[in-house]
Amino acid sequence: MIKKLLLIILLGSLSGFAMASSVEHDYRAALNSALKNRLEDAEKQFADILSQNPGHSRASDALYWLARVQFMKGDFRGAAGSYQRFIKQFQKDSRISDVELYFAEAVSNYAEPERACEIYSSLITELFLNSDVRMHELVQLGKKSGCKSGEIAKLADYVEEKTAAKQKAEAERKRELTQSTIPGAFGMRLGQTFSGKEITLKYDSGEAAYAFEPKNPNESFTHYGVLVTPVTQTVYKIVAANLDGERCETERKVVEILLDKKYEAIKEDESLSGHSNYSLGSRRISLFCAWGGQLTLNYIDKELEQLNVQEIASKQNGSGF
Repeated sequence: MIKKLLLIILLGSLSGFAMASSVEHDYRAALNSALKNRLEDAEKQFADILSQNPGHSRASDALYWLARVQFMKGDFRGAAGSYQRFIKQFQKDSRISDVELYFAEAVSNYAEPERACEIYSSLITELFLNSDVRMHELVQLGKKSGCKSGEIAKLADYVEEKTAAKQKAEAERKRELTQSTIPGAFGMRLGQTFSGKEITLKYDSGEAAYAFEPKNPNESFTHYGVLVTPVTQTVYKIVAANLDGERCETERKVVEILLDKKYEAIKEDESLSGHSNYSLGSRRISLFCAWGGQLTLNYIDKELEQLNVQEIASKQNGSGF
């Protein structure tokens, strides 16, 4: 009697294992059909799994993929129905917020705008509010349907305000970095006044760089200078050069390693051949070998450079032009 009972239990267990194994096999076969773009076959296979094994652990996966396949087929109503079914049956599934968004996307392809906007508004849950990406995508669907009122419209205003605040914070951070991350060069600061008169470098344009003694010189450079505005004598460019004109490329690579290490996150693509350019906010660093072979580093503030242009114009005002 005991042996017979054990045999019945064993047969029942084997039967359950066989069923579980069969469902897993069918599920993987359906996935394979979907991956090979045999959408009609995949839809039928997933639907069969659900109808024949509604309580199986693979039911949520089968329903999820059934909806995806229907969406890929362009059956948006069918996909929306499957997604809605998923939302009702599997609220604790980790994919629920994604499914809600997919549901909204499916609805956007067939529902009247007023009805679509109602559905979008109903989907605004805590999960959505905790995800900037999902909020943005839902708002875009709302704009597509022309939603002007309801919770979806409020969400659009909220996202717009949040985006503006984020952009403002990023701009402020960038401004602070401009003042702190690149405060000066060789002990000289952009924006300070300078009254020196000894010329250390003169450009072909006629601009003159006045010499200064660096507090932290670099052995790759032999001369240092600043360019100042003509009225307020504000430093708008700091330059360093090796006027010997030897081993420029070697020395440039040495200095570039130092700049890369400090300013890697703000390095720009090279705009000129042989130039290494770095930027942050209104400030620029450019390292290159000049025509005569001199290693040259320019450190400039574009806003202060504009001040220089304005001061030059103010000096020339009334000069007869």
